Amino acid sequence: MGDKDIEKKSTSDLYQDIVNLGGLNKAINEALRIVGSNLEADDNVEWTLSYSKVEYKERSSQIMLAANERLFSVDLWSEGIQYGNWWFEDLIQVADFIKYFVELKYMVKEMKKIYTWFHSDKGKLHEKGAKKETEQRWKDIVIQLEKEETVMKYLLPYVKVAKEFAELAILFPYTSMNTLCFSLTTGFPYLPVGPKITGWKEYIEVEIGENDSRKIYSMKELKKYMKQNIVYYGSARQGTADSIMQQIGN
Repeated sequence: MGDKDIEKKSTSDLYQDIVNLGGLNKAINEALRIVGSNLEADDNVEWTLSYSKVEYKERSSQIMLAANERLFSVDLWSEGIQYGNWWFEDLIQVADFIKYFVELKYMVKEMKKIYTWFHSDKGKLHEKGAKKETEQRWKDIVIQLEKEETVMKYLLPYVKVAKEFAELAILFPYTSMNTLCFSLTTGFPYLPVGPKITGWKEYIEVEIGENDSRKIYSMKELKKYMKQNIVYYGSARQGTADSIMQQIGN
């Protein structure tokens, strides 16, 4: 039995009304119409029986069906930042929830006035702007690495060194395994710029550009190399790689 057969079997009893409508996309569109929204689900998605996405400008929401009971999973995104994930029993409630956040662009405080249980630390931070997001991200990475017991722990001292460079401190830092990277955007997908610093037990590997990668064996050497090669890349801004490139294209 293929995946699609399994999907049809799992949804047939719990979501027969959605199956009858032709899938979650069509059911979401109908619910959005009922609550007076002009939003429509994205037609260019796979698995439209059990997955749907609604997007408007920089905000979006993904909706999925629970497998073993009738529940709808809903997440909310703004400029590449996930505010969180919530569960609903009713599709009309889902549509209302999406309308307020995606279409009407309600902030966290406004959402909380309607939904007293609504909470999003990431959302509140995002609404304070890119500078606050970037500052908090540097702190979070240090806290994360201080707890690491994997190869990622070797990256911690180099994160602290990178933070000393003003040109890097204003970029949004993120890690890929034991590599420290920098982005011009606070939202995902990121727009990488500047060096990539990989921490190992015996040495540091620094990559600046596609054709410049070298191994460095001391902190002193690292600081010297960085000072000679780091340039001003700009400050991290809210958005994603896609939205920034679109702005540049326009």
